[in-house]
Amino acid sequence: ISARAAAQKAAIQADGTKALADLKQLIASKQNAAKAGAEKEAKALETTGQNQATHAHSEMNTTISAINAAAASACASAGGDADVQKAVNDAVNQAQSDALAKTHQQGNDVASKAQKDAKDAAQKIREGGDKLASELGEKSSQVETGIQDATHAASARVTTGEQSSLQQLTAGEQQALAGLDQIGRAHV
Repeated sequence: ISARAAAQKAAIQADGTKALADLKQLIASKQNAAKAGAEKEAKALETTGQNQATHAHSEMNTTISAINAAAASACASAGGDADVQKAVNDAVNQAQSDALAKTHQQGNDVASKAQKDAKDAAQKIREGGDKLASELGEKSSQVETGIQDATHAASARVTTGEQSSLQQLTAGEQQALAGLDQIGRAHV
């Protein structure tokens, strides 16, 4: 009886241990998947931000080329004597300088904002992946406790059954010995 009970308890313990290991492996896999998915989305978002920044710089360069071409055309088409041409060139150069400064500032601001916004959003996505992974771990601890409790309860039931069987066996043995003792006295 004790050997059978020990074997049953060992089997229960092994099943419980395997269930816990399987659960931990599943949770780890889900946590890794949550983090990997978040990282993939975050990198895609960062790439999009970089692409938007590149596009902003490209648009800025196109605008700069147009400003320079317009200024060159305006200076070239200025008529009149040297004083008039100088006044036109000075005015065009000043306007060109102001327009180029504003274009550079706006282009760089748009590029910076695109990269910063993408970086911030990517960080939030990563944090969301970490939070999801953490929540999975927290919820798994409740399931782990349930598995451990069920394993202990099953083992306790086997122990209780073993003790009951041993008590019955001992009682039966005592009755048999008492019966043999009575038979032995009756024949003496």
